[in-house]
Amino acid sequence: MKRPHMIIAPLPNTPFGRGMTKKLAAEQRPTTEAELKKKTMRVPLDLVCPAGVAHEAQAMRDGFIKYGYASYLNDGVEMTARHCLAAAKRHIERLLAGEDKAPEPNGAHHAGHARAMLGIYLECMEAGVLVDDRHPRHKANPYIGKMFDRMAKENASG
Repeated sequence: MKRPHMIIAPLPNTPFGRGMTKKLAAEQRPTTEAELKKKTMRVPLDLVCPAGVAHEAQAMRDGFIKYGYASYLNDGVEMTARHCLAAAKRHIERLLAGEDKAPEPNGAHHAGHARAMLGIYLECMEAGVLVDDRHPRHKANPYIGKMFDRMAKENASG
């Protein structure tokens, strides 16, 4: 009998002190191509970092306190692409400047706020209520991506 093709997946860099052993972790990984395909047909929510989800939830709690539950989906609320992306970018800029926590009610981490704004962007997009106010030239001519690719090649060669 021929053995199925084996897929070797790396173990996650997590401590095994909470009841998880290397052997058990290896047993839970898909081992054949068929198992891998079956697993990858579903959204792999188990791959999302728990710390990121927790910090995003903290930021979403701040939004809940200020605006109410999922106010971005309410009738009459116009959520624009530029609003979401600009807010995420502001939080990332503050992170880059060395500030970790936002000075808001609960001091959630700026990375959590950035994730929350990108999540709201995606939620509104999937719900069909996002107002896409990005510049039409950028959508029609993706020169920015080409520019970044060109600069990466220049940086690698220089």
